[in-house]
Amino acid sequence: MRPGHYLIGSVLVALGCAAADHPDPDAPARGELVVAPRLDPPPARRGALEREDVLALARSHADPADAIAALDVRRFGFPLDDDALDWFGQQGVDPAVMDYLVKRARVDWDALRGDVDPDGPY
Repeated sequence: MRPGHYLIGSVLVALGCAAADHPDPDAPARGELVVAPRLDPPPARRGALEREDVLALARSHADPADAIAALDVRRFGFPLDDDALDWFGQQGVDPAVMDYLVKRARVDWDALRGDVDPDGPY
């Protein structure tokens, strides 16, 4: 090991010891179980998209990643079931967007909403 490594190690040990002498007063005690509060989901920020809205939004972006990002922050006002997925496939939706829709169909959208600032950018 080079001599410079000893110096760096010594400094890190000293900093660690100094930090241990001044514990965070807001930190939970060792062994204390901390549970996040149960939060109610916020109200939907915007109206739900219908099939035609999803199709229009998907087609309005040249980059599929941009279309997916725009779709990912909106609720759908229709069940994203096999019939809907077939319909989107027949409309010629980009394969990347189609893959997103297939994956989204498997997720309980309402369960993911969590604690989100309704005045946030999305």
